[in-house]
This record gives sequence, structure tokens and C-alpha cells, in this order.
Amino acid sequence: MENRDVVQLIRGPKDTEVKLEVIPSTSLDESQTKIITLTRNVVKLEDQAAEKRIINIKNADSEFKLGVVELPAFYMDFNAYQRREYDFRSSSKDVKNLIRTMKNNDIDGLIIDLRNNGGGSLLEANALAQLFLGAGPKVQVKTSSGSIHGLGERRGFQFYDGPLAILVNRFSASASEILAGAIQDYERGLVLGTDTFGKGTVQRVQSLSLGQIKFTESKFYRVSGKSTQNKGISPDIYLPSPINTEEIGENKLPGALEYDSIAKTKVRDFNRIIASTDLLTSEHAERINKSVLFKHLEKMKTWRKIQQDKKYLDLNIDNRRASKENAEAELLAMENDFRQKIGLNTFESYQAFLDREEAEEEPDIEEEILLEAANVLSDFIKYSYKPVISMSKRG
Repeated sequence: MENRDVVQLIRGPKDTEVKLEVIPSTSLDESQTKIITLTRNVVKLEDQAAEKRIINIKNADSEFKLGVVELPAFYMDFNAYQRREYDFRSSSKDVKNLIRTMKNNDIDGLIIDLRNNGGGSLLEANALAQLFLGAGPKVQVKTSSGSIHGLGERRGFQFYDGPLAILVNRFSASASEILAGAIQDYERGLVLGTDTFGKGTVQRVQSLSLGQIKFTESKFYRVSGKSTQNKGISPDIYLPSPINTEEIGENKLPGALEYDSIAKTKVRDFNRIIASTDLLTSEHAERINKSVLFKHLEKMKTWRKIQQDKKYLDLNIDNRRASKENAEAELLAMENDFRQKIGLNTFESYQAFLDREEAEEEPDIEEEILLEAANVLSDFIKYSYKPVISMSKRG
């Protein structure tokens, strides 16, 4: 079932309940489900607003203060924008204000966290890219008639010109891919994470007498001429992922348009990636190999893929039960081995593992991935970053 169909089923009157029957990632088959009860409510702009934090990373004899901006969506108040209100709310304005605060705290580098950001306003993707790139095209748009034009400002200054990393995952799509692709093509900073979703098309909703129709009216391309369609953005350095990225993406959807490319457009090369990423990758790999959590994560992913790739189903019920019990025992053994290594209590049975509550002491995988991105950025600053004369305007 596609996302839009799921959304239609979930929507309903405010304050009413909706129950979702989901298959947990720990389930061995579709019969092991869990009921989640949600209360419907209005999604406010504040719920998807950008947030900031500062983390300190020790790297050899140095310590780096790194700013992080978490951006769940590329948003803007379209109604206020159409009314030409000067102070309308938008992601680019919010992010600019957050960066201003962190610049005043003398951060050594900045991470823009676009994980699980499914996109939003194309105008906002351009505006955000301008904060880091200044003037110039950020993306190319090709209409259904075949005409191609660049989107970007002819004039403008970088607001932030320090060390930069964009953190993405498989659920980073559309506008997220525009920003990450522009940063990568301009060689302005690092892109870290996994391959992104691969949505390189623009849709428009047309009102009809009996409803609405949504259709694709254009495609967007990176300034390099490459499309993000189906292929997405490949990171400069791959970070661990708790999900199997092969199962998700635009290329898995029925009727997805094919990948293609157009001519690249000339842009300024910041040349911030002055050294090969081999050294950064080597340092990253060394940390991953020492991490109990990340080694467990990869072990679990490999095991699950083996289970999912099985193309047969034993018709003998006793054999099926035995196979299921063996799989449960294997999964429980891996989980208990991991918990022992990090000093947590083990589970007495597979059912106890399934019934577990979210425990605060368990490692936060998403947080650990962010910290590893921060480690990579600190390596980047230490080994590869070439400072330039500032062209930014403080505001």
C-alpha cells in the first residue's frame, strides 16, 4: 500500500482514536503483529520546525564544538507568503536564526540532519542551499515541454562558510536530495549517511469539479546534470543504517519514472574536499569495527536479509514450527549476546524479548549514527578542511 493510501485511512476527526496493526521489525513473519493506538490531532508547523543543539567531540588531542540542526521538513507558511508578509515562517529563516545563535557560540563545524526528511517546498530547498553556497544555481528544472531552467539567486552571500556535513538516510527525499546534491556538486561539504530515496519529480494538484488530480509536471536535476530519480544521492561516506535500504525507495514504487540526465551547468567550485575521502573512510571504519552496537546492527541486518530472501515455505506444519523456533532462538541469542556486552540484563525467552518496553538504558541507534557523523566531520576539519577568506554576512 502506498503512503497516500495509508494517510487516507489514518485521517479522521480530531481527538478520535485510530488503531494501527503493524509488523514490528523483530517479527519473524506477518502473523506477529502489534496494535498501536493513536489520537488524531492537527499537525502544527511547530511540530516539524527546525531545532538546534551543540555536541562536543574529542578527536585525538583536540576537541571540536559542532552545531547540529535537525530539519524534519522544508516548510513555509504559504498563505503568509502569498500575502507578501515580510515575517512569514519558513524553514530557511528558522535555520538561519539557529545557525546565527550557534555561530555566536563559536562552533567549529555544522551538521544539517536531514534524516527522515521527505522534502517539502522547492523554494525552501533553494533558500537553504543559498545559506551555504551564496549566489548561483542550486538545481535545474525540466518541464514537460522539455525546457530547462536553473533555480537559484544571481546575487547573494554565504551566511555560513565553515565546515559542513549533510546527514541523510533512505527516507531523505525530494527537497532533501536537492540540498544534499547541491552541497556535494559544489564540493562545499560532506554528505554522510546512506543512499537517499530517489525522488526527482515535481507534482502539482489540479482542482476538478468532482475532486482533485495530482500529476507530475516536471523533473529536477542536480547542477551536475544528474537526476536524483530512482538513484538518489550517494553519500561521500556511508554510515551504518538500522534499515535495509534495498527494500525502500522510489525505484520500488510502481510506475516510477526512469533515471536520466541532462547537461551540467557551470557553477563555482568551493574545493573544500581537498583530500581524498579515503583517510576519512579509514578512520570511520576503525571506529565502526570497535563499536559493539554497530557490529550488532550489521549482524542483525545480515541475519534478517537471509530470512527475508528465503523463497520457499515448508508445507509440513511440524517442520515449519521447528524452523520458526530455530529462528527465534538465533535471534534471541544474538540479542542477548549484545546485551551482555553492553551490560544489560538478558531476556529469558523470545516472548520476553517481543514484550519488552522501550528501555532508556538501551542505546539510541539514531543518536549513535549522529555522533559518528560528528566524528567524521571532526576528522574532516582536522585532515581535509581548507579555510578560506570569509564571504559571509553576519545578520
